[in-house]
Amino acid sequence: MQTAELRRGVPRLLDSLSGPEGFYRYSLSGDLAGPEAGWGLGNTVFAVKTMAALGTLGSLSWERRGELGRFIASFRTADGRVFDRWVHRRSSLRNKLNCLRHRDFANFFNSQVRRAETRQAVQALRLLGLPSPAPLREGAGDDVEQQLARLDWRRPWSAGSHASHLLFFLALRRDAGEPAAEARGRRVLAWLSDFQRPDGGWYRGAPSAAERAFGAMKVLTGLRAWGPVPVPRPERLVDLALAARGGDDACSWLNATYLLRHAAAEAPAHRASEAHAFAEDALARLAPHYHEGAGGFSFYPGRANTHYYGARVSRGLPEPDIHGTMLLTWGLSLLEPLLGRSWGLTEVDP
Repeated sequence: MQTAELRRGVPRLLDSLSGPEGFYRYSLSGDLAGPEAGWGLGNTVFAVKTMAALGTLGSLSWERRGELGRFIASFRTADGRVFDRWVHRRSSLRNKLNCLRHRDFANFFNSQVRRAETRQAVQALRLLGLPSPAPLREGAGDDVEQQLARLDWRRPWSAGSHASHLLFFLALRRDAGEPAAEARGRRVLAWLSDFQRPDGGWYRGAPSAAERAFGAMKVLTGLRAWGPVPVPRPERLVDLALAARGGDDACSWLNATYLLRHAAAEAPAHRASEAHAFAEDALARLAPHYHEGAGGFSFYPGRANTHYYGARVSRGLPEPDIHGTMLLTWGLSLLEPLLGRSWGLTEVDP
Protein backbone atom coordinates (compact mmCIF):
# COMPACT_ATOMS: atom_id res chain seq x y z
CA MET A 1 0.00 0.00 0.00
CA GLN A 2 1.59 3.22 -1.19
CA THR A 3 1.04 6.38 0.85
CA ALA A 4 0.05 8.47 -2.16
CA GLU A 5 -2.58 5.97 -3.29
CA LEU A 6 -4.04 5.68 0.21
CA ARG A 7 -4.26 9.43 0.68
CA ARG A 8 -5.90 9.91 -2.72
CA GLY A 9 -8.12 6.86 -2.77
CA VAL A 10 -9.77 6.91 0.65
CA PRO A 11 -10.91 10.58 0.44
CA ARG A 12 -12.18 9.83 -3.07
CA LEU A 13 -14.36 7.05 -1.72
CA LEU A 14 -15.62 9.25 1.14
CA ASP A 15 -16.66 11.88 -1.40
CA SER A 16 -18.49 9.22 -3.42
CA LEU A 17 -20.35 7.91 -0.35
CA SER A 18 -21.32 11.34 0.97
CA GLY A 19 -25.01 12.19 0.77
CA PRO A 20 -27.32 14.96 1.94
CA GLU A 21 -27.22 16.56 5.40
CA GLY A 22 -24.46 14.43 6.90
CA PHE A 23 -25.62 11.06 5.53
CA TYR A 24 -23.11 8.57 4.10
CA ARG A 25 -23.90 5.40 2.18
CA TYR A 26 -22.60 2.12 3.59
CA SER A 27 -21.34 0.74 0.27
CA LEU A 28 -20.64 2.33 -3.07
CA SER A 29 -23.75 1.13 -4.93
CA GLY A 30 -25.22 -1.89 -3.16
CA ASP A 31 -27.09 -0.38 -0.20
CA LEU A 32 -30.60 -1.66 0.49
CA ALA A 33 -31.85 1.74 1.70
CA GLY A 34 -31.06 5.40 1.22
CA PRO A 35 -31.32 8.43 3.48
CA GLU A 36 -35.11 8.48 3.20
CA ALA A 37 -35.22 5.37 5.43
CA GLY A 38 -33.89 7.42 8.34
CA TRP A 39 -30.83 5.26 8.90
CA GLY A 40 -27.04 5.63 8.54
CA LEU A 41 -25.73 6.50 12.01
CA GLY A 42 -22.87 4.01 11.82
CA ASN A 43 -21.94 5.05 8.29
CA THR A 44 -21.38 8.68 9.29
CA VAL A 45 -19.56 7.67 12.46
CA PHE A 46 -17.21 5.53 10.36
CA ALA A 47 -16.64 8.41 7.93
CA VAL A 48 -15.71 10.75 10.81
CA LYS A 49 -13.28 8.20 12.26
CA THR A 50 -11.70 7.60 8.85
CA MET A 51 -11.14 11.33 8.36
CA ALA A 52 -9.63 11.54 11.84
CA ALA A 53 -7.20 8.72 11.01
CA LEU A 54 -6.23 10.45 7.75
CA GLY A 55 -5.74 13.75 9.57
CA THR A 56 -8.25 15.52 7.32
CA LEU A 57 -10.93 16.13 9.95
CA GLY A 58 -9.27 19.36 11.05
CA SER A 59 -9.64 20.84 7.58
CA LEU A 60 -13.44 20.54 7.64
CA SER A 61 -15.33 23.79 8.03
CA TRP A 62 -17.28 24.26 11.24
CA GLU A 63 -20.40 24.28 9.09
CA ARG A 64 -19.59 20.78 7.81
CA ARG A 65 -18.65 19.57 11.28
CA GLY A 66 -21.94 20.87 12.58
CA GLU A 67 -23.83 19.10 9.78
CA LEU A 68 -22.15 15.77 10.60
CA GLY A 69 -22.71 16.31 14.31
CA ARG A 70 -26.40 17.13 13.84
CA PHE A 71 -26.88 14.00 11.76
CA ILE A 72 -25.28 11.82 14.46
CA ALA A 73 -27.17 13.59 17.27
CA SER A 74 -30.47 13.10 15.43
CA PHE A 75 -30.34 9.46 16.56
CA ARG A 76 -30.15 10.41 20.27
CA THR A 77 -33.01 9.27 22.51
CA ALA A 78 -34.43 11.06 25.55
CA ASP A 79 -32.17 9.09 27.90
CA GLY A 80 -29.03 10.05 25.98
CA ARG A 81 -28.40 6.84 24.08
CA VAL A 82 -27.58 7.12 20.36
CA PHE A 83 -28.58 4.24 18.10
CA ASP A 84 -30.04 3.48 14.68
CA ARG A 85 -33.67 2.39 15.00
CA TRP A 86 -33.83 1.20 11.38
CA VAL A 87 -30.88 -1.12 11.98
CA HIS A 88 -32.38 -2.39 15.24
CA ARG A 89 -35.74 -3.17 13.67
CA ARG A 90 -34.08 -5.14 10.87
CA SER A 91 -31.75 -7.03 13.23
CA SER A 92 -34.24 -7.84 15.99
CA LEU A 93 -35.21 -11.37 14.93
CA ARG A 94 -31.65 -12.36 14.00
CA ASN A 95 -30.31 -11.14 17.35
CA LYS A 96 -33.03 -12.91 19.33
CA LEU A 97 -32.23 -16.19 17.56
CA ASN A 98 -28.56 -15.61 18.33
CA CYS A 99 -29.40 -15.12 22.01
CA LEU A 100 -31.35 -18.39 22.03
CA ARG A 101 -28.52 -20.25 20.29
CA HIS A 102 -25.93 -19.07 22.84
CA ARG A 103 -28.32 -19.10 25.83
CA ASP A 104 -27.24 -15.55 26.59
CA PHE A 105 -30.21 -13.20 26.87
CA ALA A 106 -28.37 -10.00 27.83
CA ASN A 107 -28.89 -8.65 24.30
CA PHE A 108 -32.38 -10.06 23.73
CA PHE A 109 -33.80 -6.55 23.35
CA ASN A 110 -30.69 -5.16 21.61
CA SER A 111 -29.52 -3.30 24.73
CA GLN A 112 -25.89 -4.29 24.20
CA VAL A 113 -25.92 -3.17 20.57
CA ARG A 114 -27.44 0.17 21.62
CA ARG A 115 -24.62 0.59 24.14
CA ALA A 116 -22.00 -0.14 21.48
CA GLU A 117 -23.56 2.26 18.97
CA THR A 118 -23.82 4.95 21.63
CA ARG A 119 -20.13 4.68 22.41
CA GLN A 120 -19.17 4.93 18.75
CA ALA A 121 -21.41 7.97 18.28
CA VAL A 122 -20.12 9.75 21.40
CA GLN A 123 -16.54 9.21 20.28
CA ALA A 124 -17.29 10.57 16.81
CA LEU A 125 -18.89 13.68 18.30
CA ARG A 126 -15.80 14.19 20.46
CA LEU A 127 -13.58 13.90 17.38
CA LEU A 128 -15.71 16.60 15.76
CA GLY A 129 -15.11 18.81 18.80
CA LEU A 130 -18.78 18.69 19.78
CA PRO A 131 -20.07 18.03 23.32
CA SER A 132 -21.73 14.72 24.12
CA PRO A 133 -22.66 13.90 27.72
CA ALA A 134 -22.82 10.33 28.99
CA PRO A 135 -26.23 8.64 28.63
CA LEU A 136 -28.32 8.57 31.80
CA ARG A 137 -27.90 4.82 32.35
CA GLU A 138 -24.40 3.99 31.15
CA GLY A 139 -21.87 3.97 33.99
CA ALA A 140 -24.44 5.32 36.44
CA GLY A 141 -24.88 2.19 38.57
CA ASP A 142 -22.65 1.37 41.52
CA ASP A 143 -22.84 -2.40 40.92
CA VAL A 144 -19.89 -2.50 38.50
CA GLU A 145 -18.55 -5.84 39.74
CA GLN A 146 -21.96 -7.45 39.23
CA GLN A 147 -22.21 -5.95 35.74
CA LEU A 148 -18.87 -7.50 34.82
CA ALA A 149 -19.68 -10.87 36.39
CA ARG A 150 -22.97 -11.09 34.47
CA LEU A 151 -21.21 -10.89 31.12
CA ASP A 152 -20.80 -14.18 29.24
CA TRP A 153 -17.02 -14.59 29.42
CA ARG A 154 -17.28 -17.89 27.54
CA ARG A 155 -17.58 -15.49 24.57
CA PRO A 156 -14.73 -13.13 25.43
CA TRP A 157 -15.02 -10.96 22.32
CA SER A 158 -18.54 -9.94 23.35
CA ALA A 159 -17.87 -9.75 27.10
CA GLY A 160 -14.62 -7.83 26.63
CA SER A 161 -16.42 -5.38 24.39
CA HIS A 162 -18.98 -4.53 27.06
CA ALA A 163 -16.36 -4.31 29.79
CA SER A 164 -14.66 -1.79 27.53
CA HIS A 165 -17.89 0.18 27.09
CA LEU A 166 -18.30 0.35 30.86
CA LEU A 167 -14.83 1.87 31.27
CA PHE A 168 -15.46 4.28 28.40
CA PHE A 169 -18.64 5.67 29.95
CA LEU A 170 -17.10 5.82 33.42
CA ALA A 171 -14.21 7.83 31.97
CA LEU A 172 -16.74 10.15 30.30
CA ARG A 173 -18.47 10.69 33.67
CA ARG A 174 -15.15 11.14 35.49
CA ASP A 175 -14.03 13.76 32.99
CA ALA A 176 -17.37 15.54 33.44
CA GLY A 177 -16.62 15.85 37.17
CA GLU A 178 -18.84 13.11 38.60
CA PRO A 179 -17.16 12.20 41.92
CA ALA A 180 -18.29 8.55 42.05
CA ALA A 181 -17.00 7.67 38.57
CA GLU A 182 -13.32 7.63 39.54
CA ALA A 183 -13.84 5.07 42.31
CA ARG A 184 -16.09 2.92 40.14
CA GLY A 185 -13.54 2.91 37.34
CA ARG A 186 -10.79 1.79 39.72
CA ARG A 187 -13.02 -1.03 40.93
CA VAL A 188 -13.49 -2.15 37.33
CA LEU A 189 -9.71 -2.14 36.84
CA ALA A 190 -9.28 -4.21 40.02
CA TRP A 191 -11.92 -6.74 38.91
CA LEU A 192 -10.28 -7.13 35.51
CA SER A 193 -6.85 -7.51 37.10
CA ASP A 194 -8.11 -10.34 39.32
CA PHE A 195 -9.95 -11.98 36.44
CA GLN A 196 -7.08 -11.99 33.92
CA ARG A 197 -5.91 -15.52 33.13
CA PRO A 198 -2.24 -16.62 33.19
CA ASP A 199 -2.11 -16.59 29.36
CA GLY A 200 -3.10 -12.91 29.41
CA GLY A 201 -6.72 -13.33 28.31
CA TRP A 202 -9.99 -12.58 30.04
CA TYR A 203 -12.37 -15.51 29.58
CA ARG A 204 -14.08 -18.57 31.03
CA GLY A 205 -14.16 -22.06 29.58
CA ALA A 206 -12.06 -22.97 26.56
CA PRO A 207 -12.63 -20.47 23.74
CA SER A 208 -10.42 -20.61 20.66
CA ALA A 209 -7.09 -18.79 20.47
CA ALA A 210 -8.63 -16.22 18.13
CA GLU A 211 -11.58 -15.61 20.45
CA ARG A 212 -9.25 -15.18 23.45
CA ALA A 213 -7.09 -12.72 21.53
CA PHE A 214 -10.04 -10.73 20.21
CA GLY A 215 -11.53 -10.54 23.71
CA ALA A 216 -8.21 -9.28 25.07
CA MET A 217 -8.16 -6.64 22.35
CA LYS A 218 -11.55 -5.39 23.51
CA VAL A 219 -10.43 -5.18 27.13
CA LEU A 220 -7.36 -3.19 26.06
CA THR A 221 -9.58 -0.66 24.28
CA GLY A 222 -11.33 -0.13 27.60
CA LEU A 223 -8.09 0.27 29.54
CA ARG A 224 -6.96 2.88 27.03
CA ALA A 225 -10.33 4.64 27.20
CA TRP A 226 -9.96 4.95 30.97
CA GLY A 227 -6.55 6.55 30.77
CA PRO A 228 -2.85 5.75 31.10
CA VAL A 229 -2.97 2.14 32.34
CA PRO A 230 -0.01 -0.20 31.74
CA VAL A 231 -0.78 -3.17 29.51
CA PRO A 232 -1.03 -6.12 31.92
CA ARG A 233 1.11 -9.19 31.11
CA PRO A 234 2.21 -7.79 27.76
CA GLU A 235 4.43 -10.78 26.84
CA ARG A 236 1.47 -13.13 27.22
CA LEU A 237 -0.72 -10.81 25.17
CA VAL A 238 1.92 -10.79 22.40
CA ASP A 239 1.72 -14.59 22.49
CA LEU A 240 -2.08 -14.45 22.21
CA ALA A 241 -1.94 -12.07 19.25
CA LEU A 242 0.61 -14.20 17.39
CA ALA A 243 -1.51 -17.31 17.94
CA ALA A 244 -4.63 -15.63 16.57
CA ARG A 245 -5.31 -16.38 12.95
CA GLY A 246 -8.87 -15.24 12.38
CA GLY A 247 -10.79 -14.98 9.15
CA ASP A 248 -10.16 -12.64 6.27
CA ASP A 249 -12.77 -10.10 7.34
CA ALA A 250 -11.65 -6.66 8.47
CA CYS A 251 -12.66 -7.16 12.12
CA SER A 252 -10.53 -10.27 12.59
CA TRP A 253 -7.59 -8.60 10.86
CA LEU A 254 -7.89 -5.52 13.05
CA ASN A 255 -8.42 -7.25 16.40
CA ALA A 256 -5.17 -9.21 16.32
CA THR A 257 -3.22 -6.24 14.94
CA TYR A 258 -4.49 -3.92 17.68
CA LEU A 259 -3.59 -6.40 20.41
CA LEU A 260 -0.11 -6.97 19.01
CA ARG A 261 0.59 -3.28 18.48
CA HIS A 262 -0.16 -2.29 22.11
CA ALA A 263 1.26 -5.39 23.80
CA ALA A 264 4.49 -5.23 21.77
CA ALA A 265 4.91 -1.56 22.66
CA GLU A 266 5.44 -2.62 26.29
CA ALA A 267 7.37 -5.82 25.54
CA PRO A 268 9.36 -4.85 22.40
CA ALA A 269 11.99 -7.55 22.77
CA HIS A 270 9.54 -10.40 23.20
CA ARG A 271 9.30 -12.42 19.94
CA ALA A 272 10.18 -9.25 18.05
CA SER A 273 11.02 -10.95 14.74
CA GLU A 274 7.74 -12.90 14.84
CA ALA A 275 5.81 -9.72 15.60
CA HIS A 276 7.41 -8.04 12.59
CA ALA A 277 6.61 -11.05 10.38
CA PHE A 278 3.01 -11.01 11.66
CA ALA A 279 2.74 -7.34 10.70
CA GLU A 280 4.18 -7.99 7.23
CA ASP A 281 1.66 -10.78 6.74
CA ALA A 282 -1.15 -8.52 7.97
CA LEU A 283 -0.14 -5.88 5.45
CA ALA A 284 -0.13 -8.45 2.64
CA ARG A 285 -3.58 -9.69 3.67
CA LEU A 286 -4.90 -6.14 3.51
CA ALA A 287 -4.15 -5.78 -0.21
CA PRO A 288 -7.16 -7.80 -1.53
CA HIS A 289 -9.49 -5.49 0.42
CA TYR A 290 -8.37 -2.36 -1.44
CA HIS A 291 -10.26 -1.13 -4.52
CA GLU A 292 -7.92 1.02 -6.56
CA GLY A 293 -10.50 2.38 -8.96
CA ALA A 294 -13.07 3.51 -6.42
CA GLY A 295 -10.60 4.04 -3.58
CA GLY A 296 -11.06 2.65 -0.08
CA PHE A 297 -11.39 -0.84 1.33
CA SER A 298 -14.09 -3.49 1.56
CA PHE A 299 -14.88 -5.44 4.71
CA TYR A 300 -14.21 -8.72 2.92
CA PRO A 301 -11.53 -9.34 0.28
CA GLY A 302 -12.98 -8.11 -2.99
CA ARG A 303 -16.52 -7.42 -1.77
CA ALA A 304 -18.54 -5.24 0.54
CA ASN A 305 -20.03 -6.39 3.82
CA THR A 306 -23.72 -7.30 3.86
CA HIS A 307 -24.64 -6.96 7.55
CA TYR A 308 -24.19 -4.33 10.25
CA TYR A 309 -25.05 -5.34 13.83
CA GLY A 310 -27.11 -8.20 12.47
CA ALA A 311 -29.12 -6.11 9.98
CA ARG A 312 -28.72 -6.71 6.25
CA VAL A 313 -27.72 -3.34 4.82
CA SER A 314 -26.11 -4.08 1.45
CA ARG A 315 -26.00 -6.61 -1.36
CA GLY A 316 -22.30 -7.33 -0.83
CA LEU A 317 -21.20 -6.28 -4.29
CA PRO A 318 -17.53 -6.34 -5.44
CA GLU A 319 -16.88 -2.80 -4.21
CA PRO A 320 -15.62 -0.92 -1.13
CA ASP A 321 -17.70 -0.05 1.93
CA ILE A 322 -17.34 2.53 4.69
CA HIS A 323 -17.05 -0.14 7.40
CA GLY A 324 -14.05 -1.88 5.88
CA THR A 325 -12.49 1.46 4.96
CA MET A 326 -12.61 2.74 8.53
CA LEU A 327 -11.32 -0.50 10.06
CA LEU A 328 -8.45 -1.02 7.64
CA THR A 329 -7.34 2.62 7.59
CA TRP A 330 -7.24 2.37 11.38
CA GLY A 331 -5.41 -0.94 11.03
CA LEU A 332 -2.71 0.65 8.88
CA SER A 333 -2.12 3.20 11.64
CA LEU A 334 -1.56 0.27 14.03
CA LEU A 335 0.94 -1.33 11.67
CA GLU A 336 3.11 1.79 11.45
CA PRO A 337 5.07 1.19 14.70
CA LEU A 338 5.25 -2.58 14.11
CA LEU A 339 6.76 -2.16 10.65
CA GLY A 340 8.69 1.08 11.16
CA ARG A 341 6.77 2.61 8.24
CA SER A 342 4.55 5.65 7.98
CA TRP A 343 1.42 6.34 5.94
CA GLY A 344 0.96 9.62 7.79
CA LEU A 345 -1.96 8.24 9.80
CA THR A 346 -3.21 8.88 13.32
CA GLU A 347 -4.37 6.05 15.56
CA VAL A 348 -7.92 6.89 16.58
CA ASP A 349 -9.31 5.42 19.79
CA PRO A 350 -12.43 3.27 19.26
